[in-house]
Amino acid sequence: MEPSLKRAETSNIPSNIKARILFQCYLLSLGITLMVLSIIAFVSLSENIIYIRNIVQNWNTLPIKSIRLTQGDCLQNEENLNHYIWPGIDQGCDCRFGDQYIAPMRILYDRPDEILKQECNDTMRDSGCEDVDEMSSRDFIRLPVDFGNKKLSVCGLREVGNNSFALNSPKVNECKENELKCGTNSDYFYCTQEKECPIFQMKNNSNFDSESQDYFQTFRQNDNLLPLVEFKIAQGNGVCRKINERSITSGRSNYELISDPGYDCERDPRFQLIYLFDEFNFFQINDALDIAKQAPGYQISSQFQWGLYTRNYINFTLSCRQYQQEFMDSVEVLEDIDVKQLVLMIISIICVVLFIILFILNCCTIKGVDLPCIKGKGTQESNTLFCIQAGIKETFQLIQAIIAIISFSAVNTQVNFYSNLIDEGCSDIVTLDDISIIRDVLQEKIYNYNLAYIIMFFLGACVDLIVGVSLLNSYYQERKRLAQIRNQQQQQEINKHISSNPEQEILKQENLNAQFNDFQQPPNFYPQVQTNFGAQNNLQQYPPPNYYPQQNYQNQPIQNQQYQQNPFQT
Repeated sequence: MEPSLKRAETSNIPSNIKARILFQCYLLSLGITLMVLSIIAFVSLSENIIYIRNIVQNWNTLPIKSIRLTQGDCLQNEENLNHYIWPGIDQGCDCRFGDQYIAPMRILYDRPDEILKQECNDTMRDSGCEDVDEMSSRDFIRLPVDFGNKKLSVCGLREVGNNSFALNSPKVNECKENELKCGTNSDYFYCTQEKECPIFQMKNNSNFDSESQDYFQTFRQNDNLLPLVEFKIAQGNGVCRKINERSITSGRSNYELISDPGYDCERDPRFQLIYLFDEFNFFQINDALDIAKQAPGYQISSQFQWGLYTRNYINFTLSCRQYQQEFMDSVEVLEDIDVKQLVLMIISIICVVLFIILFILNCCTIKGVDLPCIKGKGTQESNTLFCIQAGIKETFQLIQAIIAIISFSAVNTQVNFYSNLIDEGCSDIVTLDDISIIRDVLQEKIYNYNLAYIIMFFLGACVDLIVGVSLLNSYYQERKRLAQIRNQQQQQEINKHISSNPEQEILKQENLNAQFNDFQQPPNFYPQVQTNFGAQNNLQQYPPPNYYPQQNYQNQPIQNQQYQQNPFQT
């Protein structure tokens, strides 16, 4: 009989069902908890890293050395500073109820009173819905002036070379040789390699003469500002603090099919309003009123205001500019941490999916289902699934623990660095608040999550070890019990065979006894030597030489054959 356990020898239902169910619930809840934490940490960092990235991008932008106003187009080497991209419209289906809408007697389609983000099918069209064609984005390059009677373009020319605040910010209270110092305030002066200072400020000329086209005034000196570098057109009362978001007038809803919807977001006070104009004139001067005709329900109204906003270099005090390069490099560090959090999140999701699959398989074994892909059944199958789960859990979570431990140093370093900048007051209130947002995300989400994860990993490993030892012990006891039952069955089969064939067993016993007798009386290879057998006086008897000491062969029958073949072997 095979020494391995046969499938028929185990029960279909595993033992310790309650303990197994409890362990499965623990494993699944642990995986879901870690997955949720990893998602929160990744999303929080991904959404807020934009604050630091925007500051660095602002510093890397070259200042504007000249601005030209024209009713025509900008020159090839100039930049249109009032450039705005209208996002476009996705394809849709307009099923709204019009003023003359009458519900059909025969309802072919349960028509909703809304615009759907899908192409109309024949049933929708039969019920009165209309297709809305996709529209690509458009460039708005004109500003309305004189109440929309004239159009205006703001064209700017930037400095060239290494004149950005990121590469050429002064670290002491004086400029380098052959550089022009612009400004007197130690925290706001600027050094340039150009012959004149860049533009520091731009204002709307409210008393302009329409014939002179002098709509804006520019200033090349301001003791409380750094050079002007950013222009932005935004709807509502300002530019979103997250500059990548589109702003929308408070209380206004987005058009259902707009490709990039706007947000009633928190505004950035570092952007200053230069010029305000209404929406109707803005669309009209850029030949975009046809949008409302092609997209039913799209609203273009003069009651909504738009504005041209500008932002200067974000200040970094002179005493803190020794940390400026490290601050700019922190963007790469944050992106590296973000990638690690993405890996942790993906691994967590994969683990949860695998745990759910294995949980279902364990439920099947508990119900008595024999899984054809796993050897054994019942307890053996359940133990095999446990080994698979433990292997997956420990492998993936060990990788996650290593990544979390590696991230600890970088996260802790950035938290301390940002805290130092905040404590020293290295910038304005808004910028320091941006820095504090990312610091809090690193500290409260990333650092604490990684710490909690490592603690849960080691606690989980201890629980797995305890459960594993318990299962191994129960498995050993079960195998021992089955082995005893198997031995008893084998002995019963032998006894049954003996009782059914007694003559054959007697013959075997006689053969064994004959073999034992041969061992007890080995053949005499050294006979007595005799001469003059008839003469008693001449009779000589020589005892056989004692080459081998006397041995007891009774208990060594297996050596009889070797002894007979090699009697003189020592």
